[in-house]
Amino acid sequence: MGSGPRVGVGRNSPRRSFAAASYVALGAGTALWLAHKGSPLAAGLLLSALTAVAAWAGFHFRDWHREEDRMAEDLGLAPASAARKTGGPLQGFKKPGVPVRPTAAALGDSFRLQLDLLRTALGLTGVALLWPDSSGAALRLRGLSSSRTDLRPGPYPVGCGITGILEKDRDEIAMAPVGAAFSGLPYYRGRGRTGGVFAIRIRVEGENRGGILCVDREAAHPWNSLEVETLRTAARRLAFDVSMGRRFLEMHRERGLYQRVSIGLRELTEGLGLESTIDAALKAVRTVIAPDFFALTLTEGVAYRVLHAEGPRAEKLLSSTFPLDEGLVGQSLRYDCSLPEGAEYLGASPVFGSLTLPGDLRSLLILPLRKEKSAPLGTLVLAARKPGVFNLLHRELLELIAKQVAIRIDLALAHEQINRLATTDGLTGLANHRAFQQAFRTMLQRARRNSTSLCLLLCDVDHFKGVNDTFGHPFGDTVLKAVAGALAQSVRGIDLAARYGGEEFTLLLEDSKREGGRKMAERARRAVEALELDHEGQQVSVTMSIGLAVFPDDGDEIPMLIQRADQALYQAKRQGRNRTVAWTGKMEGEDTEQAGGGVKQA
Repeated sequence: MGSGPRVGVGRNSPRRSFAAASYVALGAGTALWLAHKGSPLAAGLLLSALTAVAAWAGFHFRDWHREEDRMAEDLGLAPASAARKTGGPLQGFKKPGVPVRPTAAALGDSFRLQLDLLRTALGLTGVALLWPDSSGAALRLRGLSSSRTDLRPGPYPVGCGITGILEKDRDEIAMAPVGAAFSGLPYYRGRGRTGGVFAIRIRVEGENRGGILCVDREAAHPWNSLEVETLRTAARRLAFDVSMGRRFLEMHRERGLYQRVSIGLRELTEGLGLESTIDAALKAVRTVIAPDFFALTLTEGVAYRVLHAEGPRAEKLLSSTFPLDEGLVGQSLRYDCSLPEGAEYLGASPVFGSLTLPGDLRSLLILPLRKEKSAPLGTLVLAARKPGVFNLLHRELLELIAKQVAIRIDLALAHEQINRLATTDGLTGLANHRAFQQAFRTMLQRARRNSTSLCLLLCDVDHFKGVNDTFGHPFGDTVLKAVAGALAQSVRGIDLAARYGGEEFTLLLEDSKREGGRKMAERARRAVEALELDHEGQQVSVTMSIGLAVFPDDGDEIPMLIQRADQALYQAKRQGRNRTVAWTGKMEGEDTEQAGGGVKQA
């Protein structure tokens, strides 16, 4: 029995193409040698022939690759050209190649060997492997070993010939003898020469559809039990090969995914600030999936606030606050679990408070951000337009990312708290002396660069020593906190209120000239004067004296401006306190040593 034609994708096709390319390269060298030896005509003819060979090799090489891609797609291996849609490039990550085409070629080799073995062992005329394409509308010949030459390469309509019988919920069909006019094998052009036919469905784990193994022979006697069992075993073996091919590629894809997540988590651990942590969190999420919507929330007492949002309706949600018991986000925080179950979104359930997300978002996953056994400090909210995006593996990886994000946010919040403590006065909540000096340098540089004014106000609580001596230091602290609150409410958002030291405060007013600074100083002075303080039923009022200096009119360096504002403050004290005095040249060189006084009582 001759070997006959063999059909299918395998490793030999690319090898033939590479061999042709080698011959072309060798022939090109020979053509150059002929041209050098004075035979241009021979060299030209040889180059023309080589061009044709190269074109043939290139065409068939591309055709083989296309066939490998089609076979990979049909067998559920995914096309080789498909690229995983995740985030941008990660530092230190080289995307591993997923060997789809080699796997498809290896399966083709395995199919042909098994078909040849079956044909030889059972004395068959032909053995064919048919597989539905990715659309499910046609059958393709994925392997054929036959002694016949009247082959029809396909594709074939689903349900044609003997395959139609298997479409009717049957797993196998044995026919013997068959009539001379039998034409139920779609891959043969002619009729006759067929005495018996057997077809069996190849059931691959995890899917309803699968391939069909068809065999035929000229002998018309019935198929015996040994032959039937052999064919059943062969069908199981073919199904096993496809399953292993899929699992092999899935392992490669998961390996690449784990590598991306690992590097994404490494980047997450490098940031300290809250903003850099959020950026790294989004990048880590994108190593797994590319969400169409991303949000991060933080709990604040009995509410949660949307700290960051990207995607549809993000502008409406950003910085918004919602009650802790409202929406799917609130439920996720309250019950400390991922929601919704199945990670599907139907568009009806409110997500943030009473607000829903757009209906075209079909996948939704809300992950609580919790550190070990502590209560969640917020949530990661992810959504995508494509349904079924968050499969089990993705959810497990995203939950791992959420745990690391929680740790980093906790550290970032602690870091920001430390920074605030380092730059904030612990008693009054205003900027401390260090923060004032840093802000003064920054504002002064900006004023120089923009050719604008900068106004400095030095403020001193009048007779504060008397307040401490009369009412005690705890009440003195109360006075300082009340004065600080009045100053903070008096200035604009671009200005700075700071505690300079003791009972002295300072205000930095950007883009403010002398008159504007005087108006602001008077506003602050009147606000302090209007304070109503109570000590054990006794009403106590305080006043404030203010000295004013302006850049660049009164000086262009920080020490000079502070000195001249201090001289102006001294004049305010000398003139009776509870007033604002601007520096003038007449104050140059004055001694600013001051003495405390009594306390003004209501």
